[in-house]
Amino acid sequence: MKFSYQIGTPDLKISHGVTCMQGDFRENIQRLASYGYDSIEIMTTYPKSVDWEWVKACLDERHMGVSLICSGELGLLGYTISHPDDAVREQSLKRIEELIDLAAFFEVGINIGNTKGRYIDHVPKAVVYERAADGLGRLCDYAAPKNVTIAVETGAFVYINFLNTCAEAAEMIQVVGRDNLGIMLDLWHLYIEEKSVVEAIKEYAPMCYHVHLADSNRMYPGAGNFDYAGIVNTFHESGYNGAFSVEVRQVPDSHTAAREAARTLVPEFNKIYQANLTFNA
Repeated sequence: MKFSYQIGTPDLKISHGVTCMQGDFRENIQRLASYGYDSIEIMTTYPKSVDWEWVKACLDERHMGVSLICSGELGLLGYTISHPDDAVREQSLKRIEELIDLAAFFEVGINIGNTKGRYIDHVPKAVVYERAADGLGRLCDYAAPKNVTIAVETGAFVYINFLNTCAEAAEMIQVVGRDNLGIMLDLWHLYIEEKSVVEAIKEYAPMCYHVHLADSNRMYPGAGNFDYAGIVNTFHESGYNGAFSVEVRQVPDSHTAAREAARTLVPEFNKIYQANLTFNA
């Protein structure tokens, strides 16, 4: 397993609304390592503008790795694989292919969350669905020779109106029919959309490629009412041994959120997964 925190690269526009750590990249890596994280989930929007060898060197200094390349901010910039404008859709697919190239460099996968698009009033739902399925298929075919997996992330209705539940994502995965396509389980979205977070984990862990962690209020684990000992144990008993990445509201600030999340999670990962993480406040 890997224990990660989502972090933005220097190309990402500074914003208080994003769910990732921002600021001085090397300093952030050093702090995350001291809290017990052994990897990062990378949020980037313009991957060709970043010196990835430098990023890798920063990680190597602290013996850290990468768990996932996140496509979330691309969707918020308007890049979606189901976009009704063919030109924008093709641009979106090419931008995501750049993320796949980056994922291949770090030997990890990517996710498709906001970039899957949404239902809109003037376009039939069947058309949106078909374009999304076709786009996922094209991306999977591009990613497969590079040994890159793609995780479809469900999203709560307050953020998006397309593929909200795990059942809907699983159906899409079956329709696309590619071996390198799976699901991402985000605990906060599960909390909003599923009848039971624990039962959703049990059912969909076998097809899960990546996990996003947040508490019931989307703050850092430990700030809400989730039973994280039970949740981590459920993942373990369900056979999941992939990455757990903290993706939360950066409040009261990023370093407090990262530190307090680690304070809650490191003991559970060490106990349940027999990890060897070291938390230093």
